[in-house]
Amino acid sequence: MAQRVSIEPFTPEAYAPFGTALVQPQRPADAAEDANAAWLLPSDIDGRPQWMYQRAFRQPLRVSLMERHHHVAQLFVPLAARPFVMVVAPPSAPGKAQQPDPAAIRAFLLDGSCGLIIGRGTWHALDRLPVRDEALDFFFVTEAETQADMARHAADRPERLERSDIVTLAEPVELTDPIGLLPAA
Repeated sequence: MAQRVSIEPFTPEAYAPFGTALVQPQRPADAAEDANAAWLLPSDIDGRPQWMYQRAFRQPLRVSLMERHHHVAQLFVPLAARPFVMVVAPPSAPGKAQQPDPAAIRAFLLDGSCGLIIGRGTWHALDRLPVRDEALDFFFVTEAETQADMARHAADRPERLERSDIVTLAEPVELTDPIGLLPAA
């Protein structure tokens, strides 16, 4: 039987336990000139940054695998203003036998106008879930060493990952939309 998780609106405050929303900070700029202003954002990476272009395709709103990374906070920025769902859960104690707390899994609907940073150790679905038929492209920053580890072992031997954990949930998560957040097809 699947666990049901309601999709909720994405706000920086609601998402804060899992990472950072990429929206204009509500504080003075760290650097400002006549023609621009800049705010520093958190960066949490042990190794070398790996920039990626990623494409997500529409699929059923169901999650059975989740992952977490021990050496990097990952950055996802949608390259089009299209809605998608991100499934996350708070970090849990280190150890390969650990799973995210099923009661703490949350699903956020983002409208595509901002990106997010997934905090180090935060559990998250392997996929971003577009809610329209067209694919959604992302600019994605991770750690090169984590990505290499995933490429070597994730497909056939996830227990051999050194920088991450991937788990099959005891019960898959079915995402529901009880308050009608998802756009019409």
